[in-house]
Amino acid sequence: MANGIIKAAARFACLNDRMSVPAGAKAAALVVKLEDGKMLRASLGPELFRRLVEMISQRLVAELRLIPDRAASDGVEICGMLLAGRAMSLSEHLAGLGVICRSSYDLGGLRVSPIIKAAVVSHLAGSAPAWELFAYGRQAVAVLSPLTGDGQIRVVEYVAERWESEAVARPAFPSEKLRLDYQPQICCHTGRTIALRAVPVVAGRAFAAQDLEKISTQLGPQALGAFQRLVLHRVLRDLKGWDRIGRNVPFVSVGLTDRGLADPTLVETILWELDRCEIAASRMEIEMQEPGGRGGGAMPVATNLRRLVDAGCRLAMAEFGKGAAGLDDLRRCGIGRVRVGREFVAGCDFNVEQQNMILAILALAEHLGLETLADDVRTVEERAFLSQIGFDALQGEAVAARMTASETDDFLLNRALAPRGECCPPIRA
Repeated sequence: MANGIIKAAARFACLNDRMSVPAGAKAAALVVKLEDGKMLRASLGPELFRRLVEMISQRLVAELRLIPDRAASDGVEICGMLLAGRAMSLSEHLAGLGVICRSSYDLGGLRVSPIIKAAVVSHLAGSAPAWELFAYGRQAVAVLSPLTGDGQIRVVEYVAERWESEAVARPAFPSEKLRLDYQPQICCHTGRTIALRAVPVVAGRAFAAQDLEKISTQLGPQALGAFQRLVLHRVLRDLKGWDRIGRNVPFVSVGLTDRGLADPTLVETILWELDRCEIAASRMEIEMQEPGGRGGGAMPVATNLRRLVDAGCRLAMAEFGKGAAGLDDLRRCGIGRVRVGREFVAGCDFNVEQQNMILAILALAEHLGLETLADDVRTVEERAFLSQIGFDALQGEAVAARMTASETDDFLLNRALAPRGECCPPIRA
């Protein structure tokens, strides 16, 4: 039945380029966008992704009586007209749309929950062509928060004289939602702070390095680029501030996803910010999950990483020993440090199997000439064992708490004032 509805609606939709909705019909244009559509298409493959879009379209037609327009060229957008006041009111349309936007879809044993955002453009006068209402709706979708994973719906009234100004108003990233916390990294040999790892805190929720992919899937290319530029700008601004007041921070570590690393403007952004702040490139470490560039393309990622290494930046790889990266990837990208995560650290003070895996990882890292960082150290016993077994540095709650930039000022000052031999952070029980 749904296919029959779609075919009938498609025959009517061919008139959309020229049609205007009859006056008084309480018309509304609908623009639905799969925010993570490009990532889903890459991971699912074109056939499964096409099936997903068809399933969403079928529900819109069958449940909301949508008169669909042709799909957008990139396949991540569905447009159409809703005629309220006949079978359904606008409020009923919105309630049904909310359910569709928050639903998951079964693709033959694989259940997918796409991030769907939508705009409903109401137009009582009914004088504007459908394509203009769709363009207006796209602008409404563009200004929805890129940081909310739930289906979002925005309802706007079409006003012709405001169309041009609203089309320009596209905030790529809400900068007021970003805060940076810092995680000190402590040298196992001297007890000194060797680096600070920047942790983005967005809209009240902290995203650790392994969760950055969750942010990036909710950001389009423009918003992701703005997010990266804002993080880099604030990190280097804080580092410059610590330099001015005499706090010793050898370098800062910033995590980026492979999609972010594929950004063609990334290298220029980093080098420009370093030059502007008069900070040596060796004081910036870029940490990645996988140097292969699965989400952004291997070639752009490798090219950007090589350019950063050539400029003097440090490179580190997270979750060493857990991912699919090979030794060739490490050599090709110029990785200088590896982070060993909680999967290996947990219970290492008493678990012999954990100890054996850690020793194997440390032996491999030493053979490759890589520095090592133990991450997410939570107990005093883990800290003591890892400090003695051969790691270069540690980070985690049992080492030093994550803190805001202002709290980091006090932390660095207290360590600078500590008597020699007392530079280790207090042990947390």
